[in-house]
Parts: sequence; C-alpha cells; structure tokens
Amino acid sequence: MGLVHRLYGQLAPGGLLIIGNMNETSLSNLWPMEFLADWTLEYRDEAQMLRWVEGLDTAERRTGTESTGRVRLLYARKPR
Repeated sequence: MGLVHRLYGQLAPGGLLIIGNMNETSLSNLWPMEFLADWTLEYRDEAQMLRWVEGLDTAERRTGTESTGRVRLLYARKPR
C-alpha cells in the first residue's frame, strides 16, 4: 500500500495510475509462472486491490480485468 500511495503522489492532476496484479481464476498460472519462472504469486481480488487506495483523494477508483481474466488492474485517477 505504501508504494501505491507514493506512486499516486507523483501523478499530475487528472493523472491515472494503473497497477496490475494476478487475479485468481480457473485458468492456471501455476505452471508457467510458479514452476518455470520460479515466481511466487500473490493473488488479489477486487476488494484487496481497492484497499491499496484507501485514504487517497481519488476522482475515480475501480478495478477490471484484461481479456484473459488472469490480471486484475487497479485504476486510480487523481482529481484535476
């Protein structure tokens, strides 16, 4: 959460911060990412990602997923 707040603080008025995180889905990321790349993944849902921007003055805050559903994206826009 500290990193998100610091990145958000660097935005110009009206700027948009977009951060991605792995989304738990039936399409497995276990084999390619955890076994081949040796990455330990932290899966987060919408509520967990929205907590990253708690306490920030945002004009917009939402999450969505990219086309495969594997990556959840947090969008936070700074007021103008």
